Amino acid sequence: MRLLRRLLRKDREDGQATFEFALLIPLFILAVLLVVDGGIWMYKFVTVSNAVRDTARYASVNCGGNTCDIGALETRLEQSSSGFVTCPPPTAPDPPDCQIRWIDRGAGDSGDVDKGDSVIIYVNQKHDLLFFPVSVGVASCAEMRLEAANGESVGSGGC
Repeated sequence: MRLLRRLLRKDREDGQATFEFALLIPLFILAVLLVVDGGIWMYKFVTVSNAVRDTARYASVNCGGNTCDIGALETRLEQSSSGFVTCPPPTAPDPPDCQIRWIDRGAGDSGDVDKGDSVIIYVNQKHDLLFFPVSVGVASCAEMRLEAANGESVGSGGC
């Protein structure tokens, strides 16, 4: 008789915890996936920013008097970014992911890249999230003045 009364009671709470768990687990999984996607995006952003800054520093120390060509700097950028940045040829149908420019800041416009001129490296590309159909931007820009004069290199390595 007691069992029958217990089964017929209307204020039973036997499945409440399971029901609440079933309601909240999709939100928990969504939050975890967002954290994972955000972490991967942040890793890519930091890697690209460091690669842009490293390539700009390399160009400012080692590229005076037209001793470096843009192709060598693009290769260095691609390698130091762990493959996140790809520099297509300028004739590609899509806009280039990376741009490397020299700005002549000298008094005379000799057309040469001299000490005191600037190198600007700009990268802009999209990052597709893994778990969501959204693309977010990854952009970085670095400008550094050339420290080397015509054809010379600054420093001999070491600290």
